[in-house]
Formats: sequence, structure tokens, C-alpha cells
Amino acid sequence: MKTTKAEWEHIKNQFISSDISMRDLRKLHGKNPSTLMDRARREKWSSLRREYQDVLQAKTIQLFASQQARENVDRLQLYDGMIDKVLYKLNETIDLTPAEAKELRTLIQALKDMGYIIGYIAPNPDAERETGGVIVMPDVMSVNDSIDKIHTVSEFGSYNGEE
Repeated sequence: MKTTKAEWEHIKNQFISSDISMRDLRKLHGKNPSTLMDRARREKWSSLRREYQDVLQAKTIQLFASQQARENVDRLQLYDGMIDKVLYKLNETIDLTPAEAKELRTLIQALKDMGYIIGYIAPNPDAERETGGVIVMPDVMSVNDSIDKIHTVSEFGSYNGEE
């Protein structure tokens, strides 16, 4: 029985869109090896498979990059909200002038930026689950240390990390 054009398209698409070998494809569809190989060579199935895989890989990378970008935006918004909460709590605890609050925001932003640069701040889904949505970052200086550093910055204009 002669293979229809639609059946050949199905066989071709199955080869192009998967990692099935010619031998397995031949067995699956009961085709003569030379007939299948001749058609595959004539229609350049191997080239089409490589092109398909390249496009699929590019789309996968693009999708992953888009997802990462969305997660980074969400993370930045979360950190920005955390900065506002820290400033609010510090304002409640100590009497900050608007200039000191601005300096504190700048310092916190610099720490956040530095964390991104060195890769220190990384999302930890387990920490979020364990703490009810609050992200816990170990080894970050305490609030009292931060306030001391702010006073150092305020008094001397910069902070070089030395006590």
C-alpha cells in the first residue's frame, strides 16, 4: 500500500520534533529503510531537525530569561518594600530627620546593590516558607550596627568599613 502525503508529513514531523532514530522510525511505521532514508535525505530532514531544535532552544532560553526578569522585578519590589518598612520602624524607634532617613535609605540601597553585585542576596524559597513569607538573610549587620554606621557616615561623610 502506498504511503499518503499526510502520512509522510506525520513521519517527517515525528522525526523532526523528537530524538527518534531513523531505525526506530522505520520500525514504528513499517517502512523500507532505503525508501525512508531517500526521502529524509531529499527533504533534508536532519537539517530541519537541527533548525527545529535551535528554535526550540532559543525559545526556551527566551522564556527562561523572561521568567527570571519577572522574578527579579518582584524581588526588587519586595526589597524596596522591606526598605520602607525598615525606615518606618527606625523612624518609630529613633527620631530621624528627613536627611538622616534619606542617608539611611541610600545606605540600605547601596547594601542591596552590593548584594546583587557579589551575588550575596539570593532567593531562598525554603526560608520564605519556614518564616511565613519573611526572607531571613544571615550574616547581615544588626540594626544597631547599621545605626552606628549611619552615624559614622553622617559625621565623617563616608564609611570605609573600618571601626
